[in-house]
Amino acid sequence: MIHKKCVSLPRIIKTTWHHHEIIHNYFFQKQELEKHGCGICFGELLMKYGSYDCLKQDCNFVAHVDCAMEKYLATGQINDQDEESSENLASITCVIEMNQHGEATKIKHFSHEHDLTLDNKIKEDNDKRCDACMLSISTSFYYCSQCEFLLHKTCVELPRKKHHWFHESLFTLHVENTFQCGLCYHYCSGFAYHGNNTYKFCLRCVGISRIIPRQRHKHTLFFDFDLNKGQCNACGDYIHRGYKCKDCTFVLHVKCMALPQRARHKCDKHFLELTFHDENADLEEYYCDICEGQRDPNHWFYHCAICDNSAHPKCVFGKYPFLKKKIGETYKVWNHHHPLICVKKSYDICLRCGLPCQDIALECKSCNFTLHFDCLDLEDLVAF
Repeated sequence: MIHKKCVSLPRIIKTTWHHHEIIHNYFFQKQELEKHGCGICFGELLMKYGSYDCLKQDCNFVAHVDCAMEKYLATGQINDQDEESSENLASITCVIEMNQHGEATKIKHFSHEHDLTLDNKIKEDNDKRCDACMLSISTSFYYCSQCEFLLHKTCVELPRKKHHWFHESLFTLHVENTFQCGLCYHYCSGFAYHGNNTYKFCLRCVGISRIIPRQRHKHTLFFDFDLNKGQCNACGDYIHRGYKCKDCTFVLHVKCMALPQRARHKCDKHFLELTFHDENADLEEYYCDICEGQRDPNHWFYHCAICDNSAHPKCVFGKYPFLKKKIGETYKVWNHHHPLICVKKSYDICLRCGLPCQDIALECKSCNFTLHFDCLDLEDLVAF
């Protein structure tokens, strides 16, 4: 006996949970699997019921029918050729020069008005950041010879449109001055993927899969929309929606999952590596070499093995790690009626904390209003 609604289920669909098309079968087909677990909810799949199976013969993805057809997951029939082709729209608008290996060495990119040139060398002590993802550059990158604009090669090659497992809409790549990421909640600058004018995701979060197989934890992690209890094992803060382990109580914020493996800070001339547990059992107390405060050895931290420096992630990155702090950039805040310009100061007093502004600050030239960048509250910023 089969329900009428089950008879009319679409034969082949796409889902944001999986990167291949999946096909409906009235009886469980993956006989060779040792464990019949749904690839979406991780619940048990019973042999006598139907499922959606991956069309690829070498892929073992299977899912409950209800999970695959959930409204916010299903992306429709695969015969929508327009949507297929839109995902292949490149961000590189023109290749001007190529090398003998077929690499584009000089290009035009939708995000910038000047030509960009490929390079592979950057000084180890030079903390240059990508204008797309706001992370340090240590691998191949493109640069502008006419202005200070840099992009990771991987960021340059991102598609203009793509699907993301979080939502069924097709996401489009945009350049943003300021926005709040809908996954990690950081205020960011640079590139963002927009979905139906509702969600904006930073590149760091877009690059994270929904299922993380034994990376940064001994078991597989998966994103849970309903996760609303417990403390993040990386930072110790309470968690609301994030990653959890299917085998134990381990949970992570998206913002902690998105932490880069390597980072720079002026406290050390080398890259700092993300470390998940302090193995130095000889110490009675553990300290951050930036703020000199105590740190929990069971929480994640950044470490330089050469210099033996260790630091809280929040101390390495500061309050707004992914906002572009370039001289001349303009920002808007709710509680001031003029735009604030990013400047470098050495003497003005911050209106909020009363201390001298001795580095990058925000200034209103009309009102003689100066503010430390890190003295901004998140709610002050207006995304535009």
